[in-house]
Amino acid sequence: MKNQQIINIKPIHRIGIEQIAKGYPTNIVGSKLIALYNLIQKKGEPMVSEDKRYNGVKVIWYSKTDGVGFIRQSTGKSFFPCVLRTIQITKL
Repeated sequence: MKNQQIINIKPIHRIGIEQIAKGYPTNIVGSKLIALYNLIQKKGEPMVSEDKRYNGVKVIWYSKTDGVGFIRQSTGKSFFPCVLRTIQITKL
């Protein structure tokens, strides 16, 4: 992730993404959550990690130091029901 691409996001949406990344309650649910997941899968860059669970997970950078990604676990072909695990990345 040396040449990270920062995704331009409206400030109102960025607040919602930060709330999701930090685990706070947010109004991003349903179709908005699906749209965010699809955005990350389309525009995100794969993470390189020594931990097998996180290696290859796609992440978008919404600022110079912060990124977010999802790990989705589902049993069916539809999006819901599923378990979404949020990954927050912060550069030190």
